[in-house]
Amino acid sequence: MPATDFGTSEGLNEPARKRHAKLFHRKTRTGCQRCRIRRVKCDEGKPICSNCKRLGLVCGYAQVAAAPGDTSGCTWEKKKQSEPESMESESRRKLELELFYHYSTETGKSIAIGESTQDIWGPIMCQAALRSDAVLNSICLLSALHKAHKEKISGTRELIDVEKCTSTYLHLALNAHHKDLSHLTADNIDYACLASSAFRIYDFHRLQNRALKPYAPPVDWLRMTGATHVVFLRARELARENPESVGWKMTSGAFYVVEERQKLQHSEELIHLLDYREPLERTEAWSDETHLVYSTAISVVGAIWRFRHAQELCPEMHLRLLILPMLLDDEFVAYVEERRPRALAILVHYFVMLRWLSKMWYIGDAGHREAWAVLQELPTEWQGLLSEPIGMLESS
Repeated sequence: MPATDFGTSEGLNEPARKRHAKLFHRKTRTGCQRCRIRRVKCDEGKPICSNCKRLGLVCGYAQVAAAPGDTSGCTWEKKKQSEPESMESESRRKLELELFYHYSTETGKSIAIGESTQDIWGPIMCQAALRSDAVLNSICLLSALHKAHKEKISGTRELIDVEKCTSTYLHLALNAHHKDLSHLTADNIDYACLASSAFRIYDFHRLQNRALKPYAPPVDWLRMTGATHVVFLRARELARENPESVGWKMTSGAFYVVEERQKLQHSEELIHLLDYREPLERTEAWSDETHLVYSTAISVVGAIWRFRHAQELCPEMHLRLLILPMLLDDEFVAYVEERRPRALAILVHYFVMLRWLSKMWYIGDAGHREAWAVLQELPTEWQGLLSEPIGMLESS
């Protein structure tokens, strides 16, 4: 390459090459580990930065060693820099201990269905939390919601930031749960069953507090709660040789209901909802597949509806009310999403019966609210088929 002649007028008159300014990026030493690995700017939000929250990643911070010659590496400076994170960690540990204690003494009992599930929601859940992040964070999530409910009832001031706790522990629990689901084994299936059941309680709580105007069918609730079915199916396979496992015990109570569903038992309770005569036939196209989807749905809901004249709530009815979304076909949920009147009419009967669980803190008046909201959406020609549930709502 020829050298430039700086000793001649030709070299002096040659226009100088324009150099592009070199961009320097100051490396952050305090961003979360995920953002530092991905080399993106971190807003250093605690406990979850905005990038990790948006992408659904596990967010964590680690203290970085000082660079050579960095005077901030002295003991006093290190102490000063780590104090906010240390104080936050200590505060979070105390909060989690408080939530864990509240769950072990109060929340677990409030969720259990009679004596048969006291151990599962009590000591078994607490012991599993010592080994599973998904279960531990699920416990913190439910405990925070239960504490907030009790404080609201008693009129006392909220001692914890419920919205922040819910967001944080739901995020952490889901991340850990999804890791388990990606590789289910006999070693972690119990934890997956416990966490899935905890999420079902959380989903009922959301149903209780969702806005109903403008009305939209509770499709997300049906799908999220129904997702537990996939975990339970896998648990039956993995725990088959270990009948003493938590997964086997939790699924045993539900699977005789699944067998009933397959045989279309109890469909006679709501057989009138399969009426396809004028003017009902104008509301949707009909086929053998459509008939089977609706027959299965009225069998599942009919198994609950047959208890409508009961004098008190029995454990079997309680169980059926909680697991119903697990038993509905995806096609039926799609019909609900399309607001097909027949699907909504079937759902009304379930929500009327859900009022039996109104004393459960995580359900409250969800059944009553949802039933009336659905009725207001149904065409006039369907009201005649719903005289009994309407009468039950008006008399309550």
